[in-house]
Amino acid sequence: MNPAIARRNVEKQIARNPTDIWIKRIVEMGDGAGGTIQQEITLPVQIVRIFLSSLGQTREIATEAVQMQVQRWGMLARWDADIQVGDTFTAQGRSFRVRGINQAATGGEVVALHVDLEEVS
Repeated sequence: MNPAIARRNVEKQIARNPTDIWIKRIVEMGDGAGGTIQQEITLPVQIVRIFLSSLGQTREIATEAVQMQVQRWGMLARWDADIQVGDTFTAQGRSFRVRGINQAATGGEVVALHVDLEEVS
């Protein structure tokens, strides 16, 4: 398949159930005295598609006080989306953290980003 056609198909899939997100990212910046500081920045809006990635599958989290099950979430983004592991955002009344990113390629060119999300509170 032609990469341009594959990218258009991804955009159509996102448009079927789009969500606007503003990603927050921690970056290191110079402090002016030779050191660095960590600062949170907010990126421009990106349009993505968020979905339950494994309906019925859950991941168990156990702590000393409680054991809970967490739904697995995924996100489909354009090939040129600015998304990194560790980024956070809020959408659909939930807070998410990016756990992993897989690039989908056609003809050696990236045509989409498949993102593994973790719901955080």
